Amino acid sequence: MHKQWLLIGMMAAILGLGMGNVGGDGVIEIPQAVRNFSVTLTDASGLTIELTNFTCEGKTFFSGKLGRADASVDFADIRTVTIKVHDEENVKLVLALKSGEIVSLIMDKKLACYGSSEIADIRIALADIRQIGFERRIGDAS
Repeated sequence: MHKQWLLIGMMAAILGLGMGNVGGDGVIEIPQAVRNFSVTLTDASGLTIELTNFTCEGKTFFSGKLGRADASVDFADIRTVTIKVHDEENVKLVLALKSGEIVSLIMDKKLACYGSSEIADIRIALADIRQIGFERRIGDAS
């Protein structure tokens, strides 16, 4: 009985992940990238979920403003990401790189990230994410 309530609670929390618009038939379509990254994502409500096939707008890198320059950082180079409110339209991504360096990118808070879990496919806006831990690259997606 306890497992049933846990599953129901997890499903309710996933539905609250800020899925935004879904397809006309209500199905979330996960953009297929050439590479497959596994992450642990924590949303603004504190829910933590393991995801595979993680992308941001279908890409496997974060692209934003680094000072006045445009910059992109490949997911393969990232250990963790912490996301904070920057202004009304943007969030600040603080990227802890595997090299030990810290990089901050300013990105549109409405950009969507996607992933698959054992229970559901999700879509979530950057503004609704608090932290992402990059676990591993699973390999090339088929």
